[in-house]
Amino acid sequence: MPGAGGVEGVVDLYHATDRLAPRLRRTPVVATFFDAIPHSRAEWVNPRMRALKNWILLQAARNADRIIVGSRAAAAEVSQAYRISADRLRVTYLGIDADWSNAPPAKRVQATLRRFDLRPGYFLFVGTLQPRKNLSLLLEAFERVDDSRRRERQLVIAGRFGWGVEALRDALERRNDGRKVVWVNHVDDVALRDLYAGAGCFVFPSKAEGFGLPVLEAMGAGLPVLASDIEVLREVAGSMATYLPA
Repeated sequence: MPGAGGVEGVVDLYHATDRLAPRLRRTPVVATFFDAIPHSRAEWVNPRMRALKNWILLQAARNADRIIVGSRAAAAEVSQAYRISADRLRVTYLGIDADWSNAPPAKRVQATLRRFDLRPGYFLFVGTLQPRKNLSLLLEAFERVDDSRRRERQLVIAGRFGWGVEALRDALERRNDGRKVVWVNHVDDVALRDLYAGAGCFVFPSKAEGFGLPVLEAMGAGLPVLASDIEVLREVAGSMATYLPA
């Protein structure tokens, strides 16, 4: 398929152009910026989409009367990257449904775990596979765990393949034998909630985020969280996570 990296690139292109913010004379325009990564961390953005994403964000910065950002850390980066004055920015934190505090039905969780050949108590990561998620480090760290412990606690990586991590994808496919490392390429919202419920610990080694919603989901599910020590994740998780160098 032509375009930016096959199907994933076409989907990225659709979502990017869908975020154009118009300039309207009589109607206030509000735009949402998730982060400034296309500008401030350009090496972690698909090169085929980088220029387009930055152009769209620059247009939004010029046209919008107010800009919503998901965290103070992201707001500071957005302000600097796109030259947006602080009075036009509003920090509005993301949230999860109240139902996350309720445990899903045990039989359903058991069925989901059987479906993916999982043993309860595994380490869980959730997110798109892309360079800034730092999954190579996660795999390396897991490989260093004592073999008996790795047999006891699987590493489950739930997320679609993004871009720039072909070697990681190959490594996951080689290890995806159901014993130690399990890659769940795609799950619906119900199965995702079950994956959180069956985990023993949530791990999130990302190098850059605008918010880090999976961390909030993990906390909502009552999981202990190991997260990379970056400003935005400390803002989101506070004292509820254990932080390690990214």
